[in-house]
Amino acid sequence: MDVRMPGMTGVEVLRAVESRPAVVFTTAFDEYAIPAFELGAVDYLVKPFGRERLVETLDRVRVRLVGEGRSAGAGSAPAQAPATRRCASRLFARHKGTTVPVSVAEIRRIDAVAGGVALVTAAGTFEMDGTLGELELRLDPSDFVRVHRAHLVNLAHVTGIRRYDDRRLTLRLDDGSTLLTSRRGAQALRGLGA
Repeated sequence: MDVRMPGMTGVEVLRAVESRPAVVFTTAFDEYAIPAFELGAVDYLVKPFGRERLVETLDRVRVRLVGEGRSAGAGSAPAQAPATRRCASRLFARHKGTTVPVSVAEIRRIDAVAGGVALVTAAGTFEMDGTLGELELRLDPSDFVRVHRAHLVNLAHVTGIRRYDDRRLTLRLDDGSTLLTSRRGAQALRGLGA
């Protein structure tokens, strides 16, 4: 959707609809990015953008649609073998009143918080709308593991794993913090050889 349209802006249209469609804004104006992301836009493309950026956006749309359980309707083309999954290399999140890109590699952990999720990095904590389940679909499962119903952990930032009790583990991250896994999270880590 364009941002500047006759009658209403794209942000006003998104605010007015009752459902939450997978919307991508394509515009030459960057000043509407924050309200667009606050209303759940999948992405915000500022013109001009290249093929690689468009492909990344289309991958985000696919993840959103599949993540919401939508499927092809009647009369659609026959199902094809699933394409190689492309995982997000950055996420857009809020920090000090501004929406900024956050490199996925820099994220130590992602915590469920009231109203969304918090991306914890060395540079600070960034907030996003959505759920851990939605983010799991966008992130590489060989890098990010759900260790608790409230935590996704980037394995690249785990410096140690200790047994907490018969069913749970304690993780030490490279910033010195620790997390206690759930039983299911411990099983997921043991399945990876931890």
